Order: sequence, then structure tokens, then C-alpha cells
Amino acid sequence: IAVGLPLKVDDMLFNCIVAIYKGKLLGVVPKTYLPNYSEFYEKRWFSSSTDVKSKEIRLCGQIVPFGNDLIFECENNPTIKIGIEICEDLWAPIPPSSILAMRGATILLNGSASNEVVTKHEYRKNLVASQSASTISAYVYSSAGIGESTQDLVFSGHSMICENGSILSESKRFSRDNQLIISDIDTEFLSADRCKNTTFVSFINNNTYIPEFRKI
Repeated sequence: IAVGLPLKVDDMLFNCIVAIYKGKLLGVVPKTYLPNYSEFYEKRWFSSSTDVKSKEIRLCGQIVPFGNDLIFECENNPTIKIGIEICEDLWAPIPPSSILAMRGATILLNGSASNEVVTKHEYRKNLVASQSASTISAYVYSSAGIGESTQDLVFSGHSMICENGSILSESKRFSRDNQLIISDIDTEFLSADRCKNTTFVSFINNNTYIPEFRKI
């Protein structure tokens, strides 16, 4: 389960997603890129993951890893490795998910509050699908719902599950009913495809600037 929430850490406020499994908090990922243009002014409130000082925090009585360098790996299936980014992170020239994928993440999650403006819907669909293709991954995207709209911003609850460039499942926008989208993801296929994709492999091998990640 991935849950979004604001967290105060080291006297700074971070926009975060918490990864949870069977009641245990696995880790907390803060947002890296904060939009501060047009209708957005996140820097007024939040700090970036680049400002993080503590590598661990106490949350709900548990000591958990904290940072944008976390990859959550399944014990029983090594092809299931989950990386997390938040909203604007995907819109950056080099999204954190690209780095996460190069460090092994096969499933990328994005909890977003992407508002609706003219033409943005199709652009967002293409962006998510393209990112799943360029990273040879599954990309699971979930945006704020219509009930979270304000006098300034309108949200539609747009959610998608993409795999290697294809949209497997997509929610209906502006629905006032609860929605659940489900799809199978073939992580073994993704892992095998990365092995045979020489461009993907050579890019990793020839780029020493790719940072290390903590496997949880």
C-alpha cells in the first residue's frame, strides 16, 4: 500500500508517500521536484528530498528509512522491485523514476495531484505511457479525485496502469463514485526485456553518475 501524507522532519515539511506492507511501514519517500510556476506554489510550504538530512525517521512508533533513494524488493520474487516518485517528479527532464529503473525498479508508483486544464489529459497519458516504455517498467499512476477539487484547481481522479508503453488499465475521469482499476503486471517479462535491450544495459554500464539506492 502506498499512502500520501505531509511529514515534518528536521524542522522541514515534506510531501511524502509511505510504503506499507502487512502493517509494517517499509519506508517514506519525499518528493524531489516542487512546482512553483503557473498555479503551483509548493515551495511556499514544502522542502525537497534534496534537503533531507535524516536517513531514518520515527513514524507511528516505528523507525523507518526516509529518502528518495529507496527501492522496495520482494523477498520471494527478485523481479518485483518497487520505486516511488511523486507528481511533478515525473514531469522533470530526468525523473527520479528513470534513475530508480536503472537501479533495478521494475514497478514505479506515482501518487499525484495533477489538475485538469485543456489538453493536459492526453499529454499526461502519453507521458506516463512513454515513461513506462523508456524505463522498460510498469508505471502505476494515481491522481487526486474530483472531491479534492478547490476553487482554484480541478482534479479528475485520473489513474493509469502502464507496462512498457501500453496502457493496461485506466480510470474514468470526473467520476463521483469510488473506482478501482486492476491489471496483471509481468515483471519477469520486463526483467528479461531489460536483459536483451542493449541500449538499456549499456546506458547503465556507461554512466557512473547514477546514485546508489537502499534496498528495503
